[in-house]
Amino acid sequence: MKSYLIKHIISLSFLLFFSKANCSNIDRGDWQTKNNSMVVKIDKSNNQKELNNGIFITTLMKCGTYLLYKCVCLLKDDKNAVTVCAKNIPQALSFLKGRKDRILLWHMPFCPDAQLFELNNIRGLFIYRDPRDRIISAAYFVDHPGAHYYPELKKLSLDERIFRFIKVVKRDYSHFIPWKECSFVYSTKFEDLVGPYGNGNLVAQIREITNIAEQIGITNLSEEKILDVANRLFGKWTFRAGQVGAWKSHFNDEHKKAFKEIAGQLLIDLGYEKDLDW
Repeated sequence: MKSYLIKHIISLSFLLFFSKANCSNIDRGDWQTKNNSMVVKIDKSNNQKELNNGIFITTLMKCGTYLLYKCVCLLKDDKNAVTVCAKNIPQALSFLKGRKDRILLWHMPFCPDAQLFELNNIRGLFIYRDPRDRIISAAYFVDHPGAHYYPELKKLSLDERIFRFIKVVKRDYSHFIPWKECSFVYSTKFEDLVGPYGNGNLVAQIREITNIAEQIGITNLSEEKILDVANRLFGKWTFRAGQVGAWKSHFNDEHKKAFKEIAGQLLIDLGYEKDLDW
């Protein structure tokens, strides 16, 4: 299983960086928040139809993409599973309809076309993370050989990179957080799924593994299977460090001030802080 996962991680790294997910002819202003309410509202009632289709995983980059993907692979334990990427939702539908063996992995912003997944009984998974930790992960990732997104940042210091990512953090999250409102998508937090090896806790990790399994149509998991997935989920080859709260040893006072001014409310809305006193 380990060699199988590593092979897919390597190939998917190239797919994710060289294929650009988008919603064709969609104005992002149509689905961003207006007056603190989502333009597109989707019923949160649970879909109990039989799962005959593939699933999709969508994430904001550096929020635990491969952690969630590895969890799904360990749960499915299917060496015949096929992992794909898509450029838009119509293409995604063509890949997943009637293909239970397929997993679609992408960094797809939310758009109104997402409702097509619900209409076609296709379920998804979404993971998000404390924006401050995501910024630290992204700042380090600039130096990674596979980081083709930010070539202009390579010459900057780590502190300067952190400031750059702080400036766009609110915009970046606004494009993805609406996935949390979809009834056909199960949303998990990196902090809950990473487990004790990543400075999380086992109780939350077991809960999330169980919920993810149910979302992808796997029921009646044994305790042994759940604990096996939890024990094998964390791994250095999955991410650079994978630690909850890493921002605390990287943010200086100026970083904190800038973040609070630009995206302080975002932390409160996501449940990471109760106020701006941090």
